[in-house]
Amino acid sequence: MTVFVNQQPIEEADAATLLQLLTRLSLSDKKGIAVAVDAAVVPRAFWGTTPLTANQKITILQATQGG
Repeated sequence: MTVFVNQQPIEEADAATLLQLLTRLSLSDKKGIAVAVDAAVVPRAFWGTTPLTANQKITILQATQGG
């Protein structure tokens, strides 16, 4: 199935979870990121139980430091 991560299409296995996708992208252990699925923020505690479906839009934001 295809999902969109920050507007880029990514092929992911059917029945994948958000955590599986983030692990494949090497982001599951990264600190300071926020993830939204279809514009709804998903708390880190729910990444492993959040199923993905075709054409979902996933937004990943990285906190940055500066002024």
